[in-house]
Amino acid sequence: MKDLFLQSLREQTQPIRGASVLLWGFSGAGFPGGDGAREAERALSEVGVDTVYSHRLDPKSREALSRSYDVVIVTNTRIGELVRHDAAVWERAPKRALWFWDLRPGKVAAPLRGAPTHVFLSYRGEWTSPQGERYHPDQWRDSLGVPVGYCPQGSPMREPAPKPGGHQVLFIGDLNNAVYHRGRSQIARALGAKVINSRTRDGRLNVESRMPELYASARFSLSMSPLAPGYTSVRTYSILACGGCLLLHRFPGADEIFTDGENAILFDSTDEASAKMREADRDRIAENGRKLHATRHTVAHRVADICRRVLCC
Repeated sequence: MKDLFLQSLREQTQPIRGASVLLWGFSGAGFPGGDGAREAERALSEVGVDTVYSHRLDPKSREALSRSYDVVIVTNTRIGELVRHDAAVWERAPKRALWFWDLRPGKVAAPLRGAPTHVFLSYRGEWTSPQGERYHPDQWRDSLGVPVGYCPQGSPMREPAPKPGGHQVLFIGDLNNAVYHRGRSQIARALGAKVINSRTRDGRLNVESRMPELYASARFSLSMSPLAPGYTSVRTYSILACGGCLLLHRFPGADEIFTDGENAILFDSTDEASAKMREADRDRIAENGRKLHATRHTVAHRVADICRRVLCC
C-alpha cells in the first residue's frame, strides 16, 4: 500500500517538484492532523517537494520560521491563536493558504484579512446548521477578499491489525454533537452499533491508537458526517486507512467521493443500510477503500493538492 501511496504522490506533485512548503498548526501528535502532517513532511520531501512541519509548541519552531518558503499552509480551528501568536508564519511565503476544517465560518474569518492569499474549506456550497443558521463559502471570500476553494480533511496511512471478536457495527465518535449532526443516536441505535467515544485528550489518544484494531476487526464501521456539502468527518478516512468497511450515512456530495458497493456502503435510511450489509462483500469493499485512501485521501495528498492549486493557478 505504501508503494501505491508514494506513486500517486509522485504523479500528483509533478508540476510542483522543487517547491518548498511549510505546514503550520494542525492537531497534536496522536491525532490524524498531526500524524498526517508528519507523514506528509516525510513523503512529500521524498518525492521532491521540500516540506517542513511545525507548530507553536514545537521546540524547533524557531528554526522552521528562520527560512522562506514558496507556500505556507496553516491549519488551525482556533483563529484567535492564529491572530495572536502566529503572525510571523504568514510572512514566510508569498503564497499563504489557510486550510480550515471547522464548519463554523462567519466572524472567525474577519481577523485574518490580509494574512492568507487563499482559503480552503472542508465543505463546499451552502448549508444550514441544525440550529437553522445558513453558511456559504462566499462568506469567507467576502470577508477576506481572497479565492476560496474546497479541500476536505485527510488522515495518515495506517496498518490494519484485525483481531477476533470484532463488533458487527462500530461507531467511534460523539453521539451528542447536536451542533453538527442531529439524529446520530437514532441511527446508531437502529443499526445496533457499538459506540466508543472519549471527551478527554488522553482518552481520545487511546482510541486513536486502537483504531487499526477496532476498525479492521469490525464487520462494518459507521461514519456520520454533518450534512454540509462535501464535508467528510476525519473518522471516515480513518476507517478506510485502517482497513474497515465504511458504512457511510450519505451526505451531500458523498457519491462524488465514494462509489457505493465498491469502496464504501452508502445509505440514506437504516433500513437501506441493513439490507446492503446483508448483501455486502465486506472484505472486497474494505480493501478497495484502503486503496482509495492510499491514492487520494491522505493529508499528504491534500497538501499536494493545495500547493498545486496555489502555485499553478
